Amino acid sequence: MAGMSASQQERLVSLDVYRGLAVAGMILVMNAGNWSTVYWPLLHATWNGWTPTDMIFPSFLFIVGVSMTFSFASRLAKGASRAGLAWHVVRRSAILCVLGFFLNAVPTFDLTTLRIPGVLQRIALCYLIGGLLDLAVERRRVAVIAGVAAALLIGYWAMLRFVPVPGFGAGRLDSLGNLDAYVDRAIFGVRHLWPYGLTPGHGVTYDPEGLLSTIPAVTNLLLGILAGGWLRSERSGPRRVAGLAVAGAAVMLGGWLLNPVVPINKRIWASSFALFSGGFGLLALALMYWLVDLRRWR
Repeated sequence: MAGMSASQQERLVSLDVYRGLAVAGMILVMNAGNWSTVYWPLLHATWNGWTPTDMIFPSFLFIVGVSMTFSFASRLAKGASRAGLAWHVVRRSAILCVLGFFLNAVPTFDLTTLRIPGVLQRIALCYLIGGLLDLAVERRRVAVIAGVAAALLIGYWAMLRFVPVPGFGAGRLDSLGNLDAYVDRAIFGVRHLWPYGLTPGHGVTYDPEGLLSTIPAVTNLLLGILAGGWLRSERSGPRRVAGLAVAGAAVMLGGWLLNPVVPINKRIWASSFALFSGGFGLLALALMYWLVDLRRWR
């Protein structure tokens, strides 16, 4: 794999491995045993901070972005139109949302307490936005996608920092007074939010897959699109690994450096968390690509 042209259809085995590890991690976290004695890496951070578990969901979004790049290129090479692919993205996003609502409804199917946000719903929205953007951009693709990602992160930070929340003011980043939580309570109502999104003394106040916090989550998928484009380039295998590793370290460091200003927080998907977890995805893919596709470890 010294060079892989844009038209080659060789499967990226490292991406399959990364996806498999993410699924295995999800299963392990969801079945960690006695919840009162779980090892800390298998728990989400209570609020600020991060654990290995917090890297699983962003990894899925990143993987979707990488996969999308290869899938779109393959279909376009076979004669598919961008309009047809856009319709495919819309249809698949709708199906994911319906599946998400169905899983949230199991087993009671009580619509009065149905959780409206959810993991699949977030993946669907990110896939919809990222997919349509990728299909719409033909020239200066890297610059446009990177620019959109930066705008989403800065815009989301500015909303949390400067938009006043009725009764709380601006700049609150706690589980009760942040803008994301307020918007979800106002639009969906607390009966339709994650039942474990609790603030002591106030009951359910937020949802970790809320509406506004989907904005920065899109950037994890966009980073995947950029990584996929890099891997499809004519560069040598070692250069691809080096590029992913350097970019991953820089993006992850950027998120860490922002932590004193914008605390790394998965539950509101802070801009610092989007960068930190996006850098993690780049580094993880670089490692998988080097081991599996270059060194041929199977």
